[in-house]
Amino acid sequence: MAGIAAWIMAVNPTLLPDKIEQILKDSCVDLGAPGWDQHYGWGRIDFGEVARRAFATLPLSQISPLPNPAFSISAAFSINTVYALFRTPSLTPPLWEEIANAVITTNNSRVLLQDPAPPPDHAFYLVQFRLSP
Repeated sequence: MAGIAAWIMAVNPTLLPDKIEQILKDSCVDLGAPGWDQHYGWGRIDFGEVARRAFATLPLSQISPLPNPAFSISAAFSINTVYALFRTPSLTPPLWEEIANAVITTNNSRVLLQDPAPPPDHAFYLVQFRLSP
């Protein structure tokens, strides 16, 4: 269980211990009496459910392509946060390249990241964010 808790912290390092514990509890498949019991505890952890709940805590909330020639990603905006947009043509292996001319704008609680010149066929995108010093 400690390994899964560490993985949750790697997904979202801003989560407090009580939120991580709640994700673990809520992700269990109950095996015995409803709720906690002495034989099965909270039950068997469903890692797929852990992943779904952990990723749901991230501020990225919507990816939506706009009409050509731009591709945009809309996310919840957090103050004191630096955002960067990356692109790769393939995930096997991914060769992430930061989009140096990405247009990043904010509007109240949203941040919009745009690739002004997406490739004509397809691409995979990655948004990275970190707290500014």
